[in-house]
Amino acid sequence: MKNNADYSYEIIKNIEAGKNIEIFLVLCDLNKTGEKKNYVLNKFKINDINEIGLINKFKKMKSMKCRYVIKIYDFFIEKKDTKKYLCILTDYYEKGNLSKLISQKGFLNDRFIWRIFIQLVLGLNSLHINNFISKNLNPQNIYLNDENNVIIGDLGLILDDIKEKEYSLLLYNSPEIINGQNYNEKSDLWSLGCILYEIITKKKPFYLIENILKINYNKNLIMNSDFEYLLSKLLSFEKRRLSINQLLKDRIIGVKIIEENLFDDEIIESK
Repeated sequence: MKNNADYSYEIIKNIEAGKNIEIFLVLCDLNKTGEKKNYVLNKFKINDINEIGLINKFKKMKSMKCRYVIKIYDFFIEKKDTKKYLCILTDYYEKGNLSKLISQKGFLNDRFIWRIFIQLVLGLNSLHINNFISKNLNPQNIYLNDENNVIIGDLGLILDDIKEKEYSLLLYNSPEIINGQNYNEKSDLWSLGCILYEIITKKKPFYLIENILKINYNKNLIMNSDFEYLLSKLLSFEKRRLSINQLLKDRIIGVKIIEENLFDDEIIESK
């Protein structure tokens, strides 16, 4: 299939389809080596008004170095009849997403949970350094690579004006977003707290919007005192909630980064 990119791709299957979004598993020889590999092609319906702004945002995201944020290999505009699509080529993660891991039998051990959590902290830090706020961080758009490292794959952080959101995903939103109030990077820290709770307990902390607004969740399921402490700092109202910088400076996080040898180029450069 020919397109506006400098290469051709073959669609293997449709992964997701929505009103403004189509996601495909594709096969292409991106580096022109004669060897085709699997990638994911994300196609977002756009218009002339938001085209330039979106392209500039993707250029910025493509230049990011963080190993815990999805790598964008290419993006281009594709026209079909009267419709226009912004196409983004990213890695394909055969192991699936964090939601799939959580749904499997058995609880994860604490060390693996810490590894996932720290990698998410470093990935969020990189996004925030580059002035991106996810507002949509959840287990469905966090992927696992072959080494079981997590990858934040939320392209909706750029395309939030056309991204559709299911009710179940709203349950990861902070109280201020749900209330339609002003929000900042701390909203992503709330979502991070929801994800931490879920990978520990295999249950969402909130199943009703009203419980989010009251911050009413079952704390008795958390047996580890360090996890309990972090959740109290993340699942709290905005003024009391930790920022990403405060979280990185926390003694517990610092120790875990060193223990697991989890560093990131962007965080080192930002110091």
